[in-house]
Amino acid sequence: MTSIERITVAALMAASAGLGAGSVVYLRPLQPQQQTAIAPVMPPPAPVQPIRTVTWFEAHQDEMRAKVALCDDNPGLGQHDTECPNALAAKLDVGFDNFINSK
Repeated sequence: MTSIERITVAALMAASAGLGAGSVVYLRPLQPQQQTAIAPVMPPPAPVQPIRTVTWFEAHQDEMRAKVALCDDNPGLGQHDTECPNALAAKLDVGFDNFINSK
């Protein structure tokens, strides 16, 4: 709405309210629309960790045991975690190697 249109509307409103010609109507300037919604700040994505292989788990047996224990404790996690089969395969390989070497 332009300022001329605002003055015309104000004059018509004053006339319909019974105000005389000497009445003064004060108009405040148009305020720009303010943005009230602030976009959420997203944290940076977590760095992607490489999937540890069977060979890696065989070389790091403490981590292998911890991973196998975690996967055994929560089988639902094991279905979706790509490292669970790797840790289990490494455990079987290490166990078999230990069995063969003990004879």
